[in-house]
Amino acid sequence: MCSILKISRASYYKWLNKKPMEDKNSLLIKQIQEICEKNNRLFGYRKMTMKINKISEKPVNHKRIYRLMSLLDLQSVYRPRKRYPKNANKQQTAKNVLKRQFETSKPNEVWVTDITEIHIPGLPKLYLSSIVDLYDRSIVSYKLSLRNDSQLVDETLKLALKNNPGHVG
Repeated sequence: MCSILKISRASYYKWLNKKPMEDKNSLLIKQIQEICEKNNRLFGYRKMTMKINKISEKPVNHKRIYRLMSLLDLQSVYRPRKRYPKNANKQQTAKNVLKRQFETSKPNEVWVTDITEIHIPGLPKLYLSSIVDLYDRSIVSYKLSLRNDSQLVDETLKLALKNNPGHVG
C-alpha cells in the first residue's frame, strides 16, 4: 500500500503512532482557562503565549494560542482610554520680566527653570526640574520626580535657595 501511494514505510508508521492533537490542545485549553480566570481576562493572545511559554517545557506558537482562544471565545477585555480635556484651565501665568534679554551682569541675579520629561524603556517617566543661573549658565539646583507637579518645582526652588545664600530675592 505504501509503494502504491508513494509514501515511505517510516512515514506511515510515524503517522500510525502519532498522538492526536486534541490531547495536547485539551491541556493547553485548561492552561488558557486557568490563566484567564486568574487575570480577569486581561490577557490577549500575545501575553497568553508568553505566559504559557514560561510555564511549559515546549514553546507554543502564538497562532495556535490565538486559534484556541477564538474557539473558546476568550477575548481580552479592553480598558477604555482616559480622555483628557483639550482646553485645560490655565492657571496663573507669570509676567515676562526678562523680555528675551538673557544676559546678566552678576551671579544669582536671574534664575530660569525648566522641567524635562525623561523616557527610559522599562521604567516609568521621570521629570527633571532644574534651575539655571543666566550669568554663567550653571545649574543652581535640580530635582528628579515621578510626577510633574507644583511640589517638584517648590522642592527645586527650596533647594536652590538653601544652596545659594547670596541670591537676590
